[in-house]
Amino acid sequence: MIGFLIKKAFFDGWDNFLGLLGINVCYLGLFALGVNAVKLIGTNQTLGLILFVVFSFLFTLITLAGSKITYGYSTYKKLGWSGIKEAFSTHIPHCILYFVYVLFTVFCAGIVIPFYFAYNNFVGLLVGMVLVWTLVIFALAMQYFFPLAFSMQKDKPLKTMKKCFMVFADNFWISMFAAIYSLINGAISYFTAGIIPGGGGISLLHMDTVKLLMLKYDWKEANPGEDMNWDDALYDERELIGHRSFKNMIFPWKD
Repeated sequence: MIGFLIKKAFFDGWDNFLGLLGINVCYLGLFALGVNAVKLIGTNQTLGLILFVVFSFLFTLITLAGSKITYGYSTYKKLGWSGIKEAFSTHIPHCILYFVYVLFTVFCAGIVIPFYFAYNNFVGLLVGMVLVWTLVIFALAMQYFFPLAFSMQKDKPLKTMKKCFMVFADNFWISMFAAIYSLINGAISYFTAGIIPGGGGISLLHMDTVKLLMLKYDWKEANPGEDMNWDDALYDERELIGHRSFKNMIFPWKD
């Protein structure tokens, strides 16, 4: 499954490069705003904190819109502006919960954890480490938040969050791979100034991960009691991807 996930994420990104580029440009604009917010905190703390909250909210809005677009790419659809409008009309509650999660993460990572580590004693170290691992577990589970929100449209935000942890617990190693692969993509994005693969590429990876995991659960439901057979579960998806070669990618008319 992991090998096919890499292939699907790569070709989905290749086939929709311009769309991902548009998402990444939006993230770059937000990054510039965040840098200015950090600078303002040093000179005008109140204004800087307000700007940072605004930055975090805009980040969740762009993540919602970008996730809807990459959800379409993962399911072989180009949703465009109609998809973004639909996301804002149906998933703003999810966006608000995600915004709270972002603020919670930043608050803990930037203030609470350093506060406890500064004590330089066993209790401070213990509480700090517990919080660190809490944030790590949340991060591993929340990579599924918007993919599950769009895959299961009727779920309320808290139910979607609950399912994030259920999917994470049931697919620990796949979740770890998706997280590590996201970090690798993040490192590549650093050297490409956020253009490739950027936030859009990472979002698409998470969408593809959930897409394949849903195929796993569909297969298990149809074949109760049998050992997981990824070849059967992924057959249709492999047919949709089709045979791809490097020459076909660069010179499709020659293949």
